[in-house]
Amino acid sequence: MDASPIQAAYLPFAGTLRAGGFSELGASWSASQIGAHICLSSELFSDLAERLHGGEDVSFDTSAVVDDAGLCAYAAGVGGTAALADAVLASAARLGQACDRLTQEERTRPIPVTMWHDGQIVRDSPMPLGDLILGHGEEHLAMHHEQLQALQPQDRIGSPVIAAGWPSGRGGLPPWT
Repeated sequence: MDASPIQAAYLPFAGTLRAGGFSELGASWSASQIGAHICLSSELFSDLAERLHGGEDVSFDTSAVVDDAGLCAYAAGVGGTAALADAVLASAARLGQACDRLTQEERTRPIPVTMWHDGQIVRDSPMPLGDLILGHGEEHLAMHHEQLQALQPQDRIGSPVIAAGWPSGRGGLPPWT
């Protein structure tokens, strides 16, 4: 995985976050929480990739990056959504660099994975780190970008506001489970 495609995948999300003007009414997470979640998730993946490349045994647990209070605290510490957009892009750059250093063997090595959604474990089984990172950069980021866009006024995104949350057709589960 090259740094450029990883960073490029984050540009639309960061642009939407930077645009601001979000409505928070009825949202499960605010725009700041969504931005914090993406940033902290990317930082977690970077940390795992760096540690795995350094020879450590690693495991992935999303509990820290889905905690409402933790997301609010992180977002408040960073600043507004424009500052969060900068933090998201910085986390994408770090993730790209960390991925570039991984060997093929490291990318395909299964690690223990525990994923949480709405207080429930939705995945508790090993998965290759490379697949996790790829799923994060493609499906997970896109899903949260749609969730973020749903918090913008309708005329800003040019289509009816979609319901925030997981895409339908998956029984409420994240698409990478």
